[in-house]
Amino acid sequence: MNVAKHMLFPDVGEGIREGTLVKWLVKEGDPVKEDQPIAEVETDKAVVEIPSRDHGTVLKLYGKPGDVILVGKPLMTVGEPGEPMPDAEEAITESNEKKVEVPKKEASAAPERILAPPSVRAAARKAGIDLSKVSGSGPGGRITAEDLEKAKGGALAAPASTHQEKTLSFDYGKGKRVPLTHLRKTISERMSWSWRHVAHVTYIEEVDFGALKELRGRNKPKAEQMGFKLTPLAYMVKAVATTLKQYPRFNASLDEEKAELILHDEINVAVGVDTEEGLIAPVLKNADQKSVFDIAKEIGGLSEKARARKLSLDELRASTFTVTNIGSVGGVLATAVLNPPESAILGVNRMKDRPVVRDGKIVIRPMTYLGLTFDHRVGDGADAARFMKDLVEKLENPAWMEKG
Repeated sequence: MNVAKHMLFPDVGEGIREGTLVKWLVKEGDPVKEDQPIAEVETDKAVVEIPSRDHGTVLKLYGKPGDVILVGKPLMTVGEPGEPMPDAEEAITESNEKKVEVPKKEASAAPERILAPPSVRAAARKAGIDLSKVSGSGPGGRITAEDLEKAKGGALAAPASTHQEKTLSFDYGKGKRVPLTHLRKTISERMSWSWRHVAHVTYIEEVDFGALKELRGRNKPKAEQMGFKLTPLAYMVKAVATTLKQYPRFNASLDEEKAELILHDEINVAVGVDTEEGLIAPVLKNADQKSVFDIAKEIGGLSEKARARKLSLDELRASTFTVTNIGSVGGVLATAVLNPPESAILGVNRMKDRPVVRDGKIVIRPMTYLGLTFDHRVGDGADAARFMKDLVEKLENPAWMEKG
């Protein structure tokens, strides 16, 4: 007699080790086909559909919405009614054993490069900790100070095994502890790492959007006929991508271990999208090669998918620069935190009619503040000033984008 098969939570890439079960798309007793979506799982970056790897009948589902599922643990058992059920614990043990075997190398093999800043390495030596046995949670698997504390048995993160709210009493009244979502945890970890390890500097410039506003006004009806909105952000992304070709240091990543600056061949611009769960930044690949209309259409589609949490992992990876439209909500001026491993991010603040001097006269113009936050280890203030000067020139004289 055949034995039913466990389907384990698969490795979805990008170093993701766990996911939160959002909802089941099948129920026990349902027939299922190979590649049929069976569940939605929230990972660090997106809500992804998990497909079945077998066909048959769903005999058992493991977990309920809100549960955290580790990669390699049983997700579903598929077989035919009446078939013996495999032991779930054996499947877990086998999965873990396979994971342990993967990193093993022959004695002659070169040691795997460990990503950790000098301060962490020094602290590890002092504590007698082998960093090769520490799992890094920073960008690219980099080992952070928090990872080292966990390895030493220090403060551990609270287990995220449930999304139920717990009511607690405090001296100043009552409150609730609400577990962070995967997205919120990812934002927290990445921004904390960025703020501690990167030398942030923000250069502010102002831009007159008058000519660009007129150009957009002429082209909006055409875009609407084509089924999408032509937003100022599309022009901003086009101008940024074109300017980055002249200033590759701001389209780069710093490899601290090798003391090298990686100048990226592609210009992939991430665009911050405000969602109910938090800021998500889908990526426009090769933005410098696209027209304003192409960019506007793509931004619209990616934004809708971001708010519905339907972005694929490929639509969230490989960004080389970020544009975040802070002013779409309000405010006067704000600075952005770098999105590692990028070397720069542009914050676009609110456009507002303000009095300015033109040819010795006070006139009212639609003005906007732009803030370029960059890694001072990669570039200097003069580099940022030149970048912003050329960007402003492109935005204030946008005729070149008419057909671009």
